[in-house]
Amino acid sequence: MASGTFEIEGNLGKDAVESEKADLTTISVAVSEKWESNGEKQERTTWYNVQAWGKMAASAARLKKGMSVRVKGRMYHDTWQSNGEKRSGMVFNASSIRVNDWSIFNAEQDDAE
Repeated sequence: MASGTFEIEGNLGKDAVESEKADLTTISVAVSEKWESNGEKQERTTWYNVQAWGKMAASAARLKKGMSVRVKGRMYHDTWQSNGEKRSGMVFNASSIRVNDWSIFNAEQDDAE
C-alpha cells in the first residue's frame, strides 16, 4: 500500500462526526479553487474526508461546520466492503489539525467551561 503526505486548507462542510466504535473522528473539508477562463469566472470545490485518531479525535470532535482549518497528514489508497460491494478510495489520516480562526474556537471552548 503506497502512501504520501498531504496538506490542505479549507472550510468544514459539516460538524465533525465521532465514531461509536473507535477513537475516530471524521471531518469533511472543502477546498475551493477559483480561476478565470475566457473571461468567465470558474470555481471548483474538492471535498476531503479526513480521519483523526486517538487523542486528536477527541479534539477534532469539537470542530463545527464553517470553521476554517489547515490539515496535515498521510494519505493512502485502501479497499473495503460496503453493503456487500467492494469499494476503494483515498484515505486521509490527520497528523495535525489547526483551526485558522483560534479566537472563534477558543470562545466556544470558554463558554463550555
